[in-house]
Amino acid sequence: MEESLQNRVEKLEAQVKQQAETLDELTQQLKSLQASIPQHPSIKEEDSKEEVSDREFPPAWPIVTLSTRMEWSTPTDATDTTDATTEESPKVAVVHQTEAVETDWEHLLVRVWLPRIFIIVLLIGLLYGFIAAANAGLLIPELRCLIGVALGALLLLLGERQLRAGRTALGQVLLGGSISALVITTFSAHMLYDLISTTPAFALQVLWIAGGVLLAERHRSQALAILASLGGYLVPFLVKDTHPNTTFFVSYEVLLAAAFLWLSTYRSYHVHYLTTSVLFHVTMFIFFMGTHEDQLLMAAGIGVHHLILLSLLLTGRPLSQLLQVGLVFSTAALTMAWWFGLLHDDSKTLYTNGLLGFAILYFALFLLYRQDRQVRAPLFFSIAALSTMFYLLNQFSEAGDAAVALMVEAVCSLWVAYSVRNTWQKAVGVFILFIGGCMAIYEPIREIFATPTLDWIVLLVGLAVYGWLERRDVAESAPNTASYTLYRALSVLLAGLLLVFMTQVTDVLSRGLDRDGQHMAISFLWMFYALGVIVFGFLKKSRYVRLGGVIMLFLTLGKLVLVDLPIVSMMVRAFLMIAIGALGLLISRLFYTKNTRS
Repeated sequence: MEESLQNRVEKLEAQVKQQAETLDELTQQLKSLQASIPQHPSIKEEDSKEEVSDREFPPAWPIVTLSTRMEWSTPTDATDTTDATTEESPKVAVVHQTEAVETDWEHLLVRVWLPRIFIIVLLIGLLYGFIAAANAGLLIPELRCLIGVALGALLLLLGERQLRAGRTALGQVLLGGSISALVITTFSAHMLYDLISTTPAFALQVLWIAGGVLLAERHRSQALAILASLGGYLVPFLVKDTHPNTTFFVSYEVLLAAAFLWLSTYRSYHVHYLTTSVLFHVTMFIFFMGTHEDQLLMAAGIGVHHLILLSLLLTGRPLSQLLQVGLVFSTAALTMAWWFGLLHDDSKTLYTNGLLGFAILYFALFLLYRQDRQVRAPLFFSIAALSTMFYLLNQFSEAGDAAVALMVEAVCSLWVAYSVRNTWQKAVGVFILFIGGCMAIYEPIREIFATPTLDWIVLLVGLAVYGWLERRDVAESAPNTASYTLYRALSVLLAGLLLVFMTQVTDVLSRGLDRDGQHMAISFLWMFYALGVIVFGFLKKSRYVRLGGVIMLFLTLGKLVLVDLPIVSMMVRAFLMIAIGALGLLISRLFYTKNTRS
């Protein structure tokens, strides 16, 4: 027994000794690592800690604190009753501290924004110089253009030199200025001095833009890529063209957009991706304002641009999902709006077929990606629903059945949205229901068996279905949730629209009566409606519904006093006042009965 205990003690001592040796080795390695860290003049040692000054290094540098205090105790066996000896061995602890970094306004203003602002000032001065020299007859035009090219080359060399020296912001600005100087010089030689014709000028402009793209790719600069895309989109407007060629313009802009979008996706340039998409529609709008020819080609180019964005979302390298999804959705809506403006009057059949094709395409994509319920499926279903909405508006607007078609589509969209539990799809369904509902409310009921009556019935049924779908996800015991608030708002809206619908129907049915009879009919409708709401509240044991019925009763009283009494005869006044007074007392008695039972 003693031998086994002694063996255990020896084994523990050997393990402790081995751990001590390992710890000493680690301590030596950390000391050598600490000694190898380069010391900067701005780094001051204080209380065995190193603090890196934010003035000399960028804010993104990690702040490392080196400490030489750490205690280590030799464990003792539980059976050893002697005093344990404690050894202290120096250790190095590396701690990454997160500190609030103050904004270096000097760096931000002088190194970042100062060169950007004043390179623009320089380029504006260059353009003014070309114009002033032309007006004053200073120098010959060829020499002026050579000076502009020399300035572009000088800025290019200076930019490369600054980048090699580590001055990234200044170097990128100078490179961008060089491309801009070359573009302005070519523009002046072509537009102001007529030194070169349209084709060489266009080729040179494309060459400068291609050089800007190569510089952006070489230096991994998103800023240069944005500048190159801006110049690339504006190239067709920088050359003379008395008879604009729509085919060439649209083809050039679409190919340029495809190239820049691919570059943005490949290099994960989020801002460039957004800028490229926006600039495409801006240049198309500028061209459309200048010429109204070949609108079919413009509509086709805009559709192709949207399909490029869609293909990059499906097959391209992952970028920001929010950015890509937002652009696909927004450009889909813009494309349909463009088609409406370009094709609705002259090529209505093409417009309708385009919307139908959009709807079929995105419904197919929705079915294909239905498992992705967070991003792609809601996006595709939303675009399909919107394109279907525009298609139905275009098909049924002349026949007057567009409201019914839209509300039926909205109910189907809401049903799918609540089945997959996606908020985005719910919003699209509500939007379509809102459009259809506004169209139904706008047209008053003049006959019982007419389209407006059907529109109102479909609207009421659609709201009831929407409320029922919302009610399925809401518990009565959770009155403070947003869903329950929405459900109550829908109930109030449905009750109000139902009263408006019944009032219109009663007005149509009572047209054969005199004025007193019409007012009595509508007033009695309101009174019985208030009574019905209160009884329904008792049946459902809902105090909110009962209070709504009481409010409705007071509204009826207000209508009676403000609208009916000044118009109807004395006999009708007495009859209406007696009726509503008796109804109020009866309702009060019902509430007393309810309290007694409680």
